[in-house]
Amino acid sequence: MGASMKQPARSRGAVDHIARAKRLRDRAEECRTLARITGTAAYLRWADGYDTLAEQQEQLVRDTAELKINYQQS
Repeated sequence: MGASMKQPARSRGAVDHIARAKRLRDRAEECRTLARITGTAAYLRWADGYDTLAEQQEQLVRDTAELKINYQQS
């Protein structure tokens, strides 16, 4: 049984969103680097899109944590 199987489903979900957000931020940085190297503005638009997707993933983690706190307090 792998380590991920020992974590509660909610914890695994949060980890998945955090890891996905990090990958998206890394991809955005790659696009910004390509934009600097090539002088192509299209890469900057891609970087903005990846940053937006990463923010959505991070917001999911924050919302889930808030719901968990509210659930525990009620």
